[in-house]
Amino acid sequence: MKERTLTHHIEYMITGSETDHAGEIALLAANAQALYIYFRPELAASFNRLGTYLRAKTTMKSGLFYPQTFKIEPDAEYLDAQQGRNWKIPLIMLPYCDLVATRVSDIRAEYGITPTIPSGSWKWTTAADKEARAAARAAE
Repeated sequence: MKERTLTHHIEYMITGSETDHAGEIALLAANAQALYIYFRPELAASFNRLGTYLRAKTTMKSGLFYPQTFKIEPDAEYLDAQQGRNWKIPLIMLPYCDLVATRVSDIRAEYGITPTIPSGSWKWTTAADKEARAAARAAE
């Protein structure tokens, strides 16, 4: 699990998801799909514990406080869940050290990391979250 923490941001690069609000929830969905396809449910659940918590927390928080981003979350989950079903192996199993000199497009092709969404598609979701937080603070 320690390596998983260290490779998390690499997952964004190779999947095409980004570190915006919707990209975060999308990557969680893709990882869950891949884990449950590849491993027995008990082991997949063990690997997916943190992801389960983060998805639940994000869904609840968005549904209560960030309606603009909440409306896009099902789309983000759907698109990346499709991608996660296409992965040949879960990303936690990729030999990252061996792939350092490999082009991202080659990694995607070799491991079935398709389709990817266009860069910047959900960038607005982070700004919408920040605006909602600022409005809530101003109202206090």
